[in-house]
Amino acid sequence: MDLKNVNKVALGAACAALVGLIFLIIGMSSDWVTMRIQGIGFGFNLGDLADFSDGYKSTAGFSPAYYDEMNAYIYIALVMGIFATIAIFVSLFYKHKAVKAITLLLAGLTILFAVLAVVYTFLFCNSDEFKLAAQQMDFACTPNTGVWMLVVGAILDAGACAFALLSPKAQQAPAAEAAPVAEATPATEAAPAAEAAPVAEAAPAAEPEEEKTDAE
Repeated sequence: MDLKNVNKVALGAACAALVGLIFLIIGMSSDWVTMRIQGIGFGFNLGDLADFSDGYKSTAGFSPAYYDEMNAYIYIALVMGIFATIAIFVSLFYKHKAVKAITLLLAGLTILFAVLAVVYTFLFCNSDEFKLAAQQMDFACTPNTGVWMLVVGAILDAGACAFALLSPKAQQAPAAEAAPVAEATPATEAAPAAEAAPVAEAAPAAEPEEEKTDAE
């Protein structure tokens, strides 16, 4: 598990998936819906909605319409996002087809359940009970920041997972680092040119014998 052997593009995508997961968590901690009564808005996070549902159930005998489905899909989307983020980091070190398939499946389920959570949030806000309340008084229920944070987080998380596993750039093996070039050993100094042996002085040429001019 050496980061030197991890594709940097895939690592960046995995970090983006982690940011998406953070958005998911922030979305679930933010106000999920806004209920306006007589023009005054009240933000309800998931905890407030749970208390609202309990109070409604104790009076009416059942939960508000679409609340249970909305609440379930929100938490399932978060769980899928957590597992998808873990799986994408595991896939950086273990290049198995099974890990890749599981990660893509979890990413797809994150998107699916986030979409279902948003759909059921709109159904919850436009349920017959709230429509009746709107007719009787100045009342409105609308999605709030948490819904859009969940959508952004799910898209970023799942999209980054898919990019890390499907993009050719993210699947390339990291280039091997070039081995350090060995310093060239200094060329051996050329042996000093052998001093030319002193040229032996040529012996003086023997003087030619005088030709005998006189014949004996």
